[in-house]
Amino acid sequence: MAMFVDANTVTEVLQETQLAAEALGIKLQSIKIEGFDPDLKSAFRTATSQRAGALNIPPSPILERHRKRLVELAAKSHLPTMYFHSEFVCLSVS
Repeated sequence: MAMFVDANTVTEVLQETQLAAEALGIKLQSIKIEGFDPDLKSAFRTATSQRAGALNIPPSPILERHRKRLVELAAKSHLPTMYFHSEFVCLSVS
């Protein structure tokens, strides 16, 4: 399982997710997302090349700003993705 991590957001979400993953015997791969216009395509390539079975998109101002692009790239990569808000899912059906 991979998780996009905004370098500017609180690490508490990452720590909690790591603890939960460990408890379930799941390896969590954190992929750093940086800057106002992050290279999301590269982040998805990293997730798929590391053979992540799923992707977690946590709350983040940067990730929220790029939600439409995240949904598009998740669909193209065929990577099951969990979003922090249902609005992401609504974007995928429109």
